[in-house]
Amino acid sequence: MRTTQRTSVPCRLFLTAIVVCVLGAARADDPPSSAGTMRYGSKKTALKHFVAYERKNSDETRMVLLSSDRPIKAADIQKVLDENDGSDDTLRLNQTFLKVIFSPEGEVENCSAETETGFFNTSSDLSGEMVRSGDRIHGKVTLSPPKSSRLDADVQLEFNVPLLGSKEAAAELARPKPPREPVKPNVTGFFKGNGKDAKLAFISASTREPFNDQNTILILLTQKDHSKDQKPDFNANFGRFGNALIISCFEDGRIFGCQVVHEAHGDRQGFSSVGAIRIHEFDYEGGQLTGTVKTDGEQEFFGQTWEVELKIAASVIATPGIESATQKPESETPKVSARKTRKKERDSSSKSATKKAAPPAAKLKIKELAIFEGQEDVQYKKLVEQAAFASDKNYKLLAKDLIKKLDDQGWESDGSDLIGVSAIIKRKKDGAELTIFVKPSGNGSTVTVMTEGLDWDD
Repeated sequence: MRTTQRTSVPCRLFLTAIVVCVLGAARADDPPSSAGTMRYGSKKTALKHFVAYERKNSDETRMVLLSSDRPIKAADIQKVLDENDGSDDTLRLNQTFLKVIFSPEGEVENCSAETETGFFNTSSDLSGEMVRSGDRIHGKVTLSPPKSSRLDADVQLEFNVPLLGSKEAAAELARPKPPREPVKPNVTGFFKGNGKDAKLAFISASTREPFNDQNTILILLTQKDHSKDQKPDFNANFGRFGNALIISCFEDGRIFGCQVVHEAHGDRQGFSSVGAIRIHEFDYEGGQLTGTVKTDGEQEFFGQTWEVELKIAASVIATPGIESATQKPESETPKVSARKTRKKERDSSSKSATKKAAPPAAKLKIKELAIFEGQEDVQYKKLVEQAAFASDKNYKLLAKDLIKKLDDQGWESDGSDLIGVSAIIKRKKDGAELTIFVKPSGNGSTVTVMTEGLDWDD
């Protein structure tokens, strides 16, 4: 079992200004570029993407710098700010990142990080400075603990980042990215099932339907060539191309779907296993994708074990007929900002002294979900807020049973249920959301439940 040093890391960021600065090809009129490295334990991460903002908390003001190995979406952060009057209490960065806090005088006060191997947070052994010049901040940061320190980490960082709202920042964001040379399709590493290694020699990547209003990518890795098949991911799940790994991820590399097909499991049909697999050092730009697909050691799924560590590279093919999540019709674009709408609501409510704000509803505990009643060996994965179980029922009958239980518990439909070669059920209640995948497995079914807004503390 891997032993990981973990210390606390702040999960909430308070922002007033943000910007993403993506490294590109150097030009004569470019400002000095930002770059850095972060090592935690044996893992070293190249920092290429940056966000700078000013944090205000009560009477204190601090400048904060975020950096990551992959893009940090300004639009997502801005959405949280707009919906929370400038606060980001609900913001979570589901990726590797480094956070540095500077005092008003520009001194380094704190350095924290979330990495592939754990978390750290320290105010010691830091050096460097931050200088604000107009609407930019620039400087250096070094974290270098002595060998006797319990913290096995170091950071080397140079930055020059604009703040959102400036003309300079707008110009940098609008500047077209340089074209990227196509990568050669490649997959190397191991894919084990019940301890037996299997070869995956072919890879393809393509855009898929948006999920949760975010663009998605399907990565297909197979033992046999699948390039001429019209439905390669569907047929790979039933063993047509031998061993296979079918991954669904967002454009920032976060995985939300994974199908495992391995000959050692004795079943030509794959099973779903999400939560313990990630794409490390993910890089997706200019239609080119690279990274390392890796599980957190050997995983078990209802008596079957599997493990993977594969370096991948592929060109992402745009699937015809699929509209990007960012391409919304003009009629769907709100004419009034959420901030202004909430202000009107507050002004209206303040005129009615007889009305009192209702207390927020208590969150439903994960184990109180009706769909788990009567199910044995439910696997609860708190880290990713997902659960899974297997059943000997046919997947269509099981999906109907789950839908009835959800209806009886007061869950409302969040879009049409899809019941075809598998089933997808989406529900919402009191600010919580469920996405349930029901898939056939032999004579029975497997169920994966992805949750948001439930209580996982118990």
